[in-house]
Amino acid sequence: MKFVNIFKMIAILFVVVCGLIVLSGCQSDYVSDEVVINEIKELNLFENHLTEDEEYTIIKRRSEKEEDVIYINIEGKNDVYSISVNYKVTYLLYNEGWLLESVEECENINGFINEIKPLSGPTQDEVNKMIDGTDWSLYSSYDKKYIKDSSYKLTDADELELGNDSGSAKYWCEITYTYSYMKEIVRFPIYFTFGIINQVDTRGWYGYKDDTASAIERSVSIAEDICGEWYCEYDYTQAFTMKSYYYKLNLNISSVITKNGKTECVVDSYSFNDGNKIYETKGTMQLVPTFDEDGTISFVKLHWTDGDYNHPSVCAPIEITSLYSLLSKPNDLVLRSTYYSPAQAVDWLTWILNKK
Repeated sequence: MKFVNIFKMIAILFVVVCGLIVLSGCQSDYVSDEVVINEIKELNLFENHLTEDEEYTIIKRRSEKEEDVIYINIEGKNDVYSISVNYKVTYLLYNEGWLLESVEECENINGFINEIKPLSGPTQDEVNKMIDGTDWSLYSSYDKKYIKDSSYKLTDADELELGNDSGSAKYWCEITYTYSYMKEIVRFPIYFTFGIINQVDTRGWYGYKDDTASAIERSVSIAEDICGEWYCEYDYTQAFTMKSYYYKLNLNISSVITKNGKTECVVDSYSFNDGNKIYETKGTMQLVPTFDEDGTISFVKLHWTDGDYNHPSVCAPIEITSLYSLLSKPNDLVLRSTYYSPAQAVDWLTWILNKK
């Protein structure tokens, strides 16, 4: 009976010792990973970055009797960029237990790098925000009253570069102005840079236009509404000689064609009657612009381009101008023909053409 009791006591003692060993094995001399991650989450370290889908990875740790140092990587992303930052988290042992002492960013560790990287180029919203409120009529070579219609478009980004906390993109803005009898296309670059967009380290894209005269590209082309029959008839008496003069100009433009990347109009007939003789010709005329120092168009002319005919000088190039618009067609461009004629005691004779 004695031996049985002794055996039972030994068995109970063995169970107690095993339990102590198990409990001892479950105890930890450092802060658990779960506690570390939960306390870091509460700090909301990426609040300024407005990121979601954050991921926490314990990289390594160094535990001592009264200090527990954990290195942790946090990753997150939003619609604009992804972010990866390493932190050194320090716990100290107090009477109350392990307490979080400090959290500070640290260098790249074991392949985990500090990185803020744009996921793509500027979003459409960012592009729209940059160009909203722009008065597109300011880029026209003519006053806005001459603009019949206008539209703009941005090309897809080229020269797109994405790096660590950096990025750049280049767009082309193309504005098309429709005037009477011609169109003007204005192109200039728009640049975007990725970086800090406010004082709390939120990243994003911000843009600026390079609309200086040297950066702007301009081109003009003939519009279909120039086609038709044009005329000018003028009868006057010179005051100091009392001599009468009669002039009549007829111009018939049948079509507009594109040749070698430039627009030309086909002139079926061009006649000029000076009261004594009728001069006639036909052929093709090309639109040739002249630019001011600021890059805008000062005037454009339709010049003869074919060599099949010896065009009379009185069948002169045609200018598309706004010079006489207030006298003839307010808010419209007009056609005029000007040629040199010293025989009439004036250097230049100018005819404003009207469409039939």
